[in-house]
Amino acid sequence: MPISYNFPGAADVIDWFGAWPSFHDAEIVSLELNRVGTSILKVHAFSSRTKHAIVSFLLYDIVTIHLDDFNHQNVIFDLKILRNPEGYEILLAPCYGLSGSIVAKQIQVTLEPGIPEGSVYAKDQR
Repeated sequence: MPISYNFPGAADVIDWFGAWPSFHDAEIVSLELNRVGTSILKVHAFSSRTKHAIVSFLLYDIVTIHLDDFNHQNVIFDLKILRNPEGYEILLAPCYGLSGSIVAKQIQVTLEPGIPEGSVYAKDQR
């Protein structure tokens, strides 16, 4: 079941992009998994290839995780967040590289405007 984006930090993402982004062609920048404490999924998202930001998903109490095909770029087709009885499920649809799902009891997002180091889009900004 799709959710309304009412978890902490979602309003900042919506304000920056003008709506919740689809994350189409976004890049997974990093994924840090911790068995105790907060895990973090960082995604480089953009709107019309002009408004860039790193959206960090803070994952509290991971319940399940299924991931495939991590590589040097990790472009996703889209990212969806569903609410389920265990918490929030983040679905990473494959394009090139990492795909799968992560279920956590709670999530929060933070936003850092800009293009991450090493991104193919950094060349466009020189």
